[in-house]
Amino acid sequence: MKRNLFRVALFSLVVVFSYCNSEGALPGNYLMAFHACDKSAYDCSQTTNHKIYLAYSEDGLTWTLVPNFTPFQGSVPDIVIRGNTLYFYTPDPDKVTKYNISSGTTTSSLISMTLSDGSTDNLGDVSAYLDPTTNRISIFYLSTSNYPSNQDPQLCTTCTIRSATEVVGSDGVQFTVDDGDRVSSHFSDNNIFSDGTQYLLYFGQNANVTGSKSETLVYASPTYKGTYTRLSSLTSGILTQSGSVPSGYYDKNTGKYWTYITVLSPSSPAVIKRAVHADFSRQLTDSDFTTVMSGTIAGLGSNYTTESPDVILNTSSSISHTLTAPSTTTVYRGETFGPIVSSITNGTSSSYSLNLYASVYTPKGSWVDTVTLQLTLPAGQTVINSNIMRYIPSFADAGTYYFCEYLYDTSWTQLDYKCINFTVQ
Repeated sequence: MKRNLFRVALFSLVVVFSYCNSEGALPGNYLMAFHACDKSAYDCSQTTNHKIYLAYSEDGLTWTLVPNFTPFQGSVPDIVIRGNTLYFYTPDPDKVTKYNISSGTTTSSLISMTLSDGSTDNLGDVSAYLDPTTNRISIFYLSTSNYPSNQDPQLCTTCTIRSATEVVGSDGVQFTVDDGDRVSSHFSDNNIFSDGTQYLLYFGQNANVTGSKSETLVYASPTYKGTYTRLSSLTSGILTQSGSVPSGYYDKNTGKYWTYITVLSPSSPAVIKRAVHADFSRQLTDSDFTTVMSGTIAGLGSNYTTESPDVILNTSSSISHTLTAPSTTTVYRGETFGPIVSSITNGTSSSYSLNLYASVYTPKGSWVDTVTLQLTLPAGQTVINSNIMRYIPSFADAGTYYFCEYLYDTSWTQLDYKCINFTVQ
């Protein structure tokens, strides 16, 4: 008889009939992160003077700042949304700022990149992508290990583009570098997205190089972690010379691509523009682009620059989920780990049905002790399980384990994902 690694206490869910103060989902069908700076008050060539803003849109053209979102210091943001959390990845220093959609609070952590030999990698520009098959965050980044950290990565001629995959349970903070380079040549300001048939990698070139045209290039690969090559339909892979620091989005509803760029001008603050195109058969010109974000449009003032957009689909849900570890996270074999507290809040105005999938990830990389539950949460109410206990058998492997909960709607579209780790000795 096969022995189970764990013996599980039943998920005895306790319904607490109390209305939460959740603001629910973020507004709009689409979200845009960008940085801005007041040219009349600061030297905007210094990234320490940049602040990150968040805007929403129903159509990708007309944008409005998200109410009650507090801008924070940072530059060149790239965003991923997973469940109730919006992840902002920024350089200088390389960190992730996690925005809790329900509470409106933010927390920041430095991110780490570990190579297969255990050493760490230095990174410059970062583009984040949520793998829909694993719900893990991957990032494409400019590897700058052989380049001085105080120099502009755009000028590096020995740097390469690599990718890395989120360590399970690290909540977007720790990454393991994938084998190989995604692009062997140097480019900066990369942005990764997919049109459903291929993965596309935008690059910026000469964004701040005096006397050179600011360009956006396109490379592609049939697989996410494959080798990316420039599109043969475009001369030298150049999509446009109208601007740089790009963001790409594929609209499934219309079958068209949305290309966002930063347009710099020596006489006026930078603005963000968009072009809509059916394919990559020709180079985009100035006439293809429309201004969609500026200091004036954002309501910040005409002296503000708006730069470095990243546009994603808004998949935020109004379901708030927390997972709290016990005070002691080290346990010996033959003992019980717990109690773990799980809390799920329905911040909508109607009843909500969902599936809860809980499992343990072992040091050997396997999932065990899986439980699936169907829940229905009344409007504005919270379901709490405050006594999740895990018995650790004497034959369990020593090492780091992760207890994870995944929330899905009735169509098995993922709403949220939380993990806590514990050590078995």
